Amino acid sequence: MDVVSMTFLSRIVGLVLALFTVLPAYSSVLETREFDGIVYALTDRNQILRFDLASGTELTTIDLPSTAQHLAVSGDKIVVANGREIREISLTDLSVSYLGGTPANVRGIALDDGYIITGESDHYARLYNAEGLEIASHSISSNQISFRSGKLSNMLVYQSSDSVCKLVKTDTDYLSSSCYYLYSNIYGEYKDAIPLSSSELLAQSGYILNIAEQKIIARLPSNNAVATSRIDGAIAILDSEGELIQYSEQGVETGFYTPSDSFAYLSAFADEYVALNITDTGFTSEYISPESDIVPPV
Repeated sequence: MDVVSMTFLSRIVGLVLALFTVLPAYSSVLETREFDGIVYALTDRNQILRFDLASGTELTTIDLPSTAQHLAVSGDKIVVANGREIREISLTDLSVSYLGGTPANVRGIALDDGYIITGESDHYARLYNAEGLEIASHSISSNQISFRSGKLSNMLVYQSSDSVCKLVKTDTDYLSSSCYYLYSNIYGEYKDAIPLSSSELLAQSGYILNIAEQKIIARLPSNNAVATSRIDGAIAILDSEGELIQYSEQGVETGFYTPSDSFAYLSAFADEYVALNITDTGFTSEYISPESDIVPPV
């Protein structure tokens, strides 16, 4: 190779290295939770981003010492899980402590009054006390289980080939599940259902399912929701087209909103909806008022 070719090659290599050095490494949000007016977002950079809905400001980012795939929040602590490891983060001083290992890989996690609920890869749900010791287990008899990440941390929602279930801790420190049995030819694709409240799920077909009472309580026309929220009996749906539509609890459209940007997360504080985008650099937000920003349906 001649000198000119060597010089050209070295410049190309230098340019490629410079690009890898200068371009930012974007992260993705793995799970989000809400507790006491704060949104928590776990990213694949081993960080937990936090947004205060009351003030509209970001709080101090929590750096994790190791990888985490799942999180739950309750009281003054966060619990995260990765593989067979569970760790606890104190919201008082942001210290991280190792609670212990699990019999199988954790695929979903919840936190209820200090107790940890896990869904694990061996088709068991397990209950651990605050010290990380297993005190109860519950068999999940299906090979097609997927765990859903909702806003609430005190329950574990999972779906099988024919049902969607809510798993909670009982007053006697045991695990109890309630299920709604689905038939895809009637309800459409159930596997992407979105937790709407502590007892309800919004299926992609638009049906709102009350798991505890095992009944359909409404059907919304929208079937491509990516996020939901409630204010005073109304249900707002942020769909995959970036449209924000409001319905009554009976499924009647009452209006829509025109956010200034496209958002991927929807919450509420006081009497306003809060639309959020969550990236590796933090949050962008927009507060939307049903009093002044709603547009009546055509």
